[in-house]
Amino acid sequence: MTRDDFLSHIDTSVKEATVNDLKEIFTSPPGRNPDKTLKTIADWRLSLQKEDIDIFNTVIEETVKATLFSLFSVIDGSRVVDKSIDKFIISTRSPQGVTTPILNTDFDLHSHFAPD
Repeated sequence: MTRDDFLSHIDTSVKEATVNDLKEIFTSPPGRNPDKTLKTIADWRLSLQKEDIDIFNTVIEETVKATLFSLFSVIDGSRVVDKSIDKFIISTRSPQGVTTPILNTDFDLHSHFAPD
């Protein structure tokens, strides 16, 4: 898997899926007895005008993107969590047990999620 393939999968399976999940949860909290905070957010969201819902959805999208930016900043070594670690290496493992690093030497992964 190339770096571009990896980032494409993260965009689809993590970023877009999380944004969609949060929009759904904040519209209709799951369960028979939804979490009180989620219910309050859903009730508040229902009271909003369309323009305000669009802004709220943008806040969700930007929050997810900022979270991924922060996570990949740690993985790339731009944010230090342990001074004894320079950077983390993401790799794939095939069903046969072959481990292959995802190369990110020419481009920091966190840059993909940088604020516009």
